[in-house]
Amino acid sequence: MWDLLPFDLLNHVFSFLPPDSLARATSVCRQWHGGADAFINSGPLPSSPAPAALHPPWFLAMHTRDRATRCYGYNPVLGRWHTLPLDIFPHPLRPVASVGGLILCRPLLLAHSLLLRLTLFHPLTKRYSWLPDPIVPRANPAVGVAVDRDSDSFRVYVAGGMSVEGSRYEATVEAYDSGRGGWGLVADMPRELAVRLTVWAQSEGVYAGGVLYWVTSARVYSVMGFEVGTGRWVEVKAPEAERLASAALVRRSGRLALVGAVTRGGGCSSCCIWELGERFEWVLVEEVPPELGRRFLESAAAPGTHGRWDCAKCAGIDEAIYLYRDLCSPMLVWRREKETKWEWIWVEGFAKSKANEATTTSPIKGVLLHPSLSPPSFYRSPNK
Repeated sequence: MWDLLPFDLLNHVFSFLPPDSLARATSVCRQWHGGADAFINSGPLPSSPAPAALHPPWFLAMHTRDRATRCYGYNPVLGRWHTLPLDIFPHPLRPVASVGGLILCRPLLLAHSLLLRLTLFHPLTKRYSWLPDPIVPRANPAVGVAVDRDSDSFRVYVAGGMSVEGSRYEATVEAYDSGRGGWGLVADMPRELAVRLTVWAQSEGVYAGGVLYWVTSARVYSVMGFEVGTGRWVEVKAPEAERLASAALVRRSGRLALVGAVTRGGGCSSCCIWELGERFEWVLVEEVPPELGRRFLESAAAPGTHGRWDCAKCAGIDEAIYLYRDLCSPMLVWRREKETKWEWIWVEGFAKSKANEATTTSPIKGVLLHPSLSPPSFYRSPNK
């Protein structure tokens, strides 16, 4: 009976499966193999739900210091880790953002050049494509991505950075438009902001409400915002900036959120989450429960991270925020379980029995994405 289901019904059933389960479904029978293959190549029918609406995002971890032949993905639906091949790249990759089931990465060309290059990488199929080089060659600029969910397109922004000769800071903003497949200069910027973003930007930018934000750590933490529609820059003081031991930006339910370790009484004692309001004021929305926080801090696998909130890292995307340290330590996840209800979840790290000592302690960077075996419409020309 199952191999006689009409194609449209089979397509609808496949739309509910996470990608790892969909891959296994292709081996059930010839009918399912053909249906799953058609689903992967053409995507779900218009009447089927979008995968992002059905499943929480995956956590993807990538080594950022040494070249690795694999990365690691955590499927929260099944509570299962997957090892994903990464041997197609000769250099370490630093993820910038998830874009339609792909990962935008900055290869760390340590042995060659610090000039910016970007690649779109499909972690489940090992397919990738290089973006064209920016108009102005620059090293170590601030990078961020603005995704238009309605048109299935995106723009990559680069701001600041050092010139090729290393003698000046590039006081311009460029944008790559996936629709036309090219770069364009979009705005000038004050030189002092170019210096701050080049030297002090802590991580890649986060897009929320038409503004691309970066957090900087010069003296105390502050947040710099670039309004993509007007080219105007804004600066927002970080919450409890004088007491923040670490800070990271994420997007939560469409709003900008800051996750930070707060020092009290001479030590890092709590981890808090704030949201930025419409009038650029910060509102405290959550604090890691004390007992859960102590358990998290005491479970550190890598040396030097035991008991320290400032050694924790953060990744988030709308409906989930992950706190992590290294590959084998447990993670704390604050995720949306219902429309307005959020809960803390304890997630075990990648099993130590499957990892050697170097894997355990090597620095990683995590990113959240809604994986799909079907590439988005803007994905072109793999492996070029």
